[in-house]
Amino acid sequence: MTEHAATQATEPPLPRRTDRARLLLFGGNTLVSTLGTGLFLAASPVYFHSVIGLSSTRIGFGFGLGALCGFVVGAWIGPAVDRLGAARAMCLLNIWRMLGYLGFVFVNSYGAFLAVAVLLLALDRPSVAVNQSAVAQVFGAGRRSDVMAGVRTLRNVGFLAGVGFGAVLLGVGGPVAVRWAVAANAASYLPGVAFFWWISRRPLGDRAGSGGGIGLRKILSAPGGRTAGAFSACNTVLMCHEAILLTALPLWVLDHTAAPRWTQSVVLGINSLMAIAFQIPVSRRVRGWRSARRCLGPAAAAFAGAAVCFDISVTAHSQAGALVFLATGAAFLSAVEVLHLIALTEISYVLAPPEHLGSYLGFYYLGVNAERALGPAAVTWLVAALPIPGWLLLAAVYAGAAVVAMRATRLTALSLQGAQA
Repeated sequence: MTEHAATQATEPPLPRRTDRARLLLFGGNTLVSTLGTGLFLAASPVYFHSVIGLSSTRIGFGFGLGALCGFVVGAWIGPAVDRLGAARAMCLLNIWRMLGYLGFVFVNSYGAFLAVAVLLLALDRPSVAVNQSAVAQVFGAGRRSDVMAGVRTLRNVGFLAGVGFGAVLLGVGGPVAVRWAVAANAASYLPGVAFFWWISRRPLGDRAGSGGGIGLRKILSAPGGRTAGAFSACNTVLMCHEAILLTALPLWVLDHTAAPRWTQSVVLGINSLMAIAFQIPVSRRVRGWRSARRCLGPAAAAFAGAAVCFDISVTAHSQAGALVFLATGAAFLSAVEVLHLIALTEISYVLAPPEHLGSYLGFYYLGVNAERALGPAAVTWLVAALPIPGWLLLAAVYAGAAVVAMRATRLTALSLQGAQA
């Protein structure tokens, strides 16, 4: 089980028509839900600030507290997936998301906002492991990594379209239109409820998670458990490209550079277009933990390139010059995202026992959940407190985490291989 291909031989292939139907329905569900997400991200700042009347500090605290709760819940969500079955868990998760985002429509006080944000994000933030388990169960080991690459591509397409539509809506609509945009995001999870309910009632070729859930203590005491824990911890640093893109870089542009205020739109556009263009082609070249771990070296090099570009952007006195350096840095950072997410997906799949897939995926993604809870504040503070050396220090830390993660991946794979011999 230390290589991707080793898990394929025992799986009966799905009939071609069934497989195609599942791919189309799953892709459609992904596209619709991310359209809603993009719409929500465009409308929610105006909704919470101007319609509900909350300050930016209170909004940030609510979502930060929800993300922190998501990190705590992430330790239990993997075993729960194995016990429930991934398709049933995804159905329930989408119901929770639908009700949670709909709850924002009826929020009229800070206490209500805080309650909805915490309850929603406690399950929404650690949901990547649930989704990845569902993909493995529905499409099998032979297709799961390619399908996940397709999912990330469709998410970027949907995100771009949703943000664009949201921007138009904000330009022509008033408070009622903004409230409807928030409600539309809640409705975007309804196809996911229907799809995974339908899937959960049909026989699946892959028996991922069939052995039941196991806790963190058992995982850590299993062969390769401690080095797997090191890999998970490294992802707290390796995932920081997300916090930089969405939080630290926009503040850096406004506070330290001469770039125009609309630079973040260019940065997000570059990120989405590169993800759309490269996720699937790069994913097809990665099979097994050996090729996956090799992605982390180029990711660290690309991160260093991004850090240098962001540093140099301070020295540009013209808007055009600053924009060129920031756009180049955004391209490097987007390459980091593509390489890291492909490596993380493949390594977490291959180095997880199939009978406890959900438990191990939840374990591997604890580092990701930690970054999403703590990363935005950490990287923003670092580049604000140490403007010039902060980026280079972050690049050095990233390179160190990549080296440790590569070593931990190899040791985990060899331990699992030795245990099976």
